[in-house]
Amino acid sequence: MIKRVRDFARASLESINQLMGNVLSGYNAANISRLNNIFQNLNENAVPHADLLNLESNAKQLWRNSPAARKIVSQIKTKTIGTGMRPIPQATRPDGKPHVEFRRRAKEIWAKWVKQSDARGLPGRGGDHFADQSKTALATVVRSGNVLYQVKRLTRAEQRRRGLMLPVVVQLIDADRLDNAIQLHEGNAVHRGIEVDASGMVVAYHLLDRHPADAIHTVSTTHSTRVPARDIGHVFTSDDIDQYFGVSWFAPILTSSRDIDDYTYNELKAAVLSSCIVMGVKGMAGATGVGVRKTNADTVDSSGNALSRMVPGMIIPLGQNGSLEGFDPKRPNTNATEFSQHLLRQLAVGVPGIKGSSLTGDFRNSSFSSEKSADNETWPEIEAIQQWWSCSFQQHIYEEVIIAAINEGLFDDILLPGEFAANRTDLLNCNWQGPVAKSINPKDDQAASRMAMKNLTSSVQVEAGKFGRDSLELMQDLADYIEQVNAMGIDDEYKRALIYNAMGMDNVPSGTASVDTEDADADADGEALAEVDADDDKSDEIGTNSSPNRLLEHV
Repeated sequence: MIKRVRDFARASLESINQLMGNVLSGYNAANISRLNNIFQNLNENAVPHADLLNLESNAKQLWRNSPAARKIVSQIKTKTIGTGMRPIPQATRPDGKPHVEFRRRAKEIWAKWVKQSDARGLPGRGGDHFADQSKTALATVVRSGNVLYQVKRLTRAEQRRRGLMLPVVVQLIDADRLDNAIQLHEGNAVHRGIEVDASGMVVAYHLLDRHPADAIHTVSTTHSTRVPARDIGHVFTSDDIDQYFGVSWFAPILTSSRDIDDYTYNELKAAVLSSCIVMGVKGMAGATGVGVRKTNADTVDSSGNALSRMVPGMIIPLGQNGSLEGFDPKRPNTNATEFSQHLLRQLAVGVPGIKGSSLTGDFRNSSFSSEKSADNETWPEIEAIQQWWSCSFQQHIYEEVIIAAINEGLFDDILLPGEFAANRTDLLNCNWQGPVAKSINPKDDQAASRMAMKNLTSSVQVEAGKFGRDSLELMQDLADYIEQVNAMGIDDEYKRALIYNAMGMDNVPSGTASVDTEDADADADGEALAEVDADDDKSDEIGTNSSPNRLLEHV
């Protein structure tokens, strides 16, 4: 008998261990540690494809159904890309000097092309702005772990039909279109549709002509096409050495999210039940049911109608010895709210760039400064994502766009024939500017920037970048503004006030006859920059008859 009880207890423990997903059994479950917890030692490439498909499916369902998952994806898209990452061209001439004209033309072309980038069509006609394409691609990587894209070149006729500036568009491709059925191709291994040579280099991708689960297509069969690696981009984050296929960013939080959903559902049902008033009925002596009299049929009311159910507000006469009692089954107060928010904050830990209060939405016990401080702590992770994204996605497409513009002759007045080919790498060099962390105290940050430049521990370019701006673009904007003011034909006094206020000067220098460029150039012999007192914190002042445009030349 004792042996039978012991065996039953062992079987129960084993069942519990299996239920909890532990590969160990029996009493060893009580001693799990990093030394005796037995799991398969798999690298990312060895994870079964079926497991990855299951993970991707669960991640997509989580994103579809969970408000917290939606918020995570929205935060990553907004903080990484925002309204669109802007290129800051760094083109240089062969002597290393900035190629200002090339930089300016490249930015102008990019600003026009992003409105025509989608292979499906223009925004509002089936396609998206490039910023929205980028956010869709990034969200796909977060949910499924991978996204593919192609820069497609259109024929001249198709370009004219669409009314595009350049014959270059971008097509996003779902990684589910990779043909997992192919294992070998001309001696090369094919891993989840990705062809790899003997040295481990990716040489091609095998793509199905449509998504295997796409309900729009009526054709039941799919065909695979081999696309060389140079003609397709594949974006994912590597969690392991020599990894060829990405994993959903939701992988660490899937189990926790399910626990939160279960806990929230159970608390909701418990709250619903506890809000009900329960009635207890004691029947009359000798009666088998509730009612004023007993018949051979069902219990009936005073009119002889059978009682089949109770409705709100019903009062049933119970006779002399019947009774009806009510009581409130409300549960005692619990900490369900605090515990639910604790679980939500755990989700934020599992995904980069997310702070807990963004998911809970509870700011009652926090201040503005504490929230901004918590948000700023996440920005190093966001900046790392921005760098990865710009290198993996933005830069490749930028280069294709500029090359297409050069082939279309849009740089002919800037580049000599063959100059681009000889200096291609330096001309296509580019930095990217995305959203930046918002300041808790903008005034103090501005003062710190001025002090850093004054102490030569920073530069105008670096400080402008901290605020999400390009210093050369700001200078150009100021020059354009001055040119517009000069062309308005207003009195010199008001013209000076507009220009000097725009330049951040508190005091407009007296004795300035004109700020018009032509007048200033005519009197160029008598112009000079005023010296700045190192101990004076006031704004710079320029000498008599000096032009604001000439000030820009001296900066």
